[in-house]
Amino acid sequence: MSRGLSILIRSRVSTTLTVTGMILLGALVGIWRAAAVRERILAELLDNARRCAIAFDPTELQRLTGTAADAGTVTYRSVKDRLTRFQAPAGPLPGR
Repeated sequence: MSRGLSILIRSRVSTTLTVTGMILLGALVGIWRAAAVRERILAELLDNARRCAIAFDPTELQRLTGTAADAGTVTYRSVKDRLTRFQAPAGPLPGR
């Protein structure tokens, strides 16, 4: 085998190994970051669920029938007002 061919083969192997290593490293970092983002989003979701559980009394919600007759009641207006406040974002949305 000629010396030039040997250098070319070693160069291609080196380049292939470098590119493969970079791809694997990128994949590992991506997986690590995705797990961190997932944990943060789940923590925010749990916090929101806790706030909702505190804000809405089950006995109050049981008074609602789910019909148009609820619209004129104090309970309906109170629940609707709280839902409207919860709907407004409290800060930047995840992933934006």
